[in-house]
Amino acid sequence: MKKNDVAQTLQVYAIINAIAGIIIGFSLMQSLGTGAGIIVIAAVAVSSFVIYAFGEIIQLLQNISDNTGHTTSQLGTLNSSVTANQDTQTVEDDLPEL
Repeated sequence: MKKNDVAQTLQVYAIINAIAGIIIGFSLMQSLGTGAGIIVIAAVAVSSFVIYAFGEIIQLLQNISDNTGHTTSQLGTLNSSVTANQDTQTVEDDLPEL
């Protein structure tokens, strides 16, 4: 599986954003008061979580795309071998008598 560059960039950005936001939040706590700092830290935590989750979604979609392409090629090979080996036997011939 290959790593998606966009997903990885978003995840790294989210971590950097969270660290910077916490630092800014603590500095605002000292200058403006505890309430402003907590609001900034909470807002940064939520936004960083959303950005990181979006990067994770992109990576999961890339993994699904990679695996689906691989499975589709395998199914094509499987279908061609099944039709080549198939006799004139039908499904009804395999069913038990009632």
